[in-house]
Amino acid sequence: MLHKQRMDKANAEAVTFLQSAHTIKQDKVTLDLHYYQVPEALQVLDVFLDEHIAALADQHTKKNVFIITGRGVHSSGGKSRIRPAVESRLKKRGLK
Repeated sequence: MLHKQRMDKANAEAVTFLQSAHTIKQDKVTLDLHYYQVPEALQVLDVFLDEHIAALADQHTKKNVFIITGRGVHSSGGKSRIRPAVESRLKKRGLK
């Protein structure tokens, strides 16, 4: 159990680091989820959405964000695992 807790903590720290690195390279409305595993991608997505939620929810500004999930070329079976997870998370949060 202790090993899993350490792994989860290390993964969370890696997510934070990778997100900050991607933010520097990308503009503020694009999230690139390439090279993430599904759990980490969803963590980064949640942080990204939390940062933009006010503008996304405002009916007058209708801000768009861009989320790059990749096609799943490097996933087992060649099918994206991140895209369906992201679509599900957006739906749960009431976003299109």
